[in-house]
Amino acid sequence: IMFQDFLERRQSIELVHYPEVIGAIKSATGASEVVPFHHQVRSAAVGSSGPSVSHEHGKTGRPASIVHCDFTTRNSLEAFDAIAKSHQRVGKFMIINAWRNISEYPVQNDHLAVCDSRTVTAPDDFVPFDVVYPDKTSESFHLDPSRYKSHAWFYFPEMTRSELLLFTQYDSDPVSRSRFTFHSSFRSHVPGQTETPRNSIETRCLVFFPDYRPNTIPEIVKKEEELVEAISQKILSSLSHPTKWPHEARAWMQLNLHKTDGAKKILETIVQGNEHGLDVATPSQRRQVFDSLLASEFEQKAKSSFPPVGCDETVKTAQSSIMLSLRHPDQWPLPARLWMRASLYSPNGVASVASTLVNQGAHRGQHGLANSSQETRDEVLARLLASDEFEQVSKAHFSPVL
Repeated sequence: IMFQDFLERRQSIELVHYPEVIGAIKSATGASEVVPFHHQVRSAAVGSSGPSVSHEHGKTGRPASIVHCDFTTRNSLEAFDAIAKSHQRVGKFMIINAWRNISEYPVQNDHLAVCDSRTVTAPDDFVPFDVVYPDKTSESFHLDPSRYKSHAWFYFPEMTRSELLLFTQYDSDPVSRSRFTFHSSFRSHVPGQTETPRNSIETRCLVFFPDYRPNTIPEIVKKEEELVEAISQKILSSLSHPTKWPHEARAWMQLNLHKTDGAKKILETIVQGNEHGLDVATPSQRRQVFDSLLASEFEQKAKSSFPPVGCDETVKTAQSSIMLSLRHPDQWPLPARLWMRASLYSPNGVASVASTLVNQGAHRGQHGLANSSQETRDEVLARLLASDEFEQVSKAHFSPVL
């Protein structure tokens, strides 16, 4: 994906970059499952900290030039408890950061350096530090500089976008050689040297090893009322971050939420599932979650985050034009037909193809999408993915590559 996609198209990150990261971590560690749960795009360019759809806090960050580790044991377990399914709560887990240059040119400055964990002494070198956001406070560690002569540092100069740096943020195994990795950006400017600014993405992932022995994951026990409250808060919190929802789920929310009793029916569907910690909830607890959320700000918050899909002529025309084009593959150029046959059947292929058709259509002035807004394109995409018709028609006319 292109550099601008990392700034403007979260779906490109989730559909293309995330699978690449998952594959790299599995290959490097032998993990059974990898779940990306957060990413941050950073740029050293002047004025680069403006709005961005790439990050949950809505901004492209600057390179972090203070030595730190983003996770402590406490917030690592909180992230684990919020995401892990019942079959993943045994063995061991890690939080691994995947760091990558997203520019066309190598990193020339503001390099990422990592500290050799074997040269760090716990707990002496670990300084607790709170990072305060508008909606939460997160624990982290800074590195005590008084023993700096003992710390060994490494970095990889001129990293290209085809390279990926993996480092441990947390390991649940207390005897692991590296449970935490302190890291920081640093400048190596040479006077008179012309340089281009660093642009990068870091992706934090929960990494699961359920067959690892001995078991290193503590049992997280909650009283019934605590479990109900925790699940309810997770569901409410998820409404604040609609860009993290899969495309199909967002489309489903937008199309059904605003119907009569739509919020109630959606909530019934959610509490019947196994997300948000519901996989360990009893039927009675699920009912309590439903009643609690129905009496809360769930409907108001959901409707604010998932506005109804518009029905203007541009959206309807684009949807009809794309569906019509799928029924006439003989009119597609050969490279485009081959791309469809290869992409459609890959993991997340249907959503990726739909997203590309909409965005490329806008770029090329096709399907009536010339000069269309991002909101309009999102509505077209939501409608395409809201039913099975797009997938059925696509696969009926574009067979897989054998």
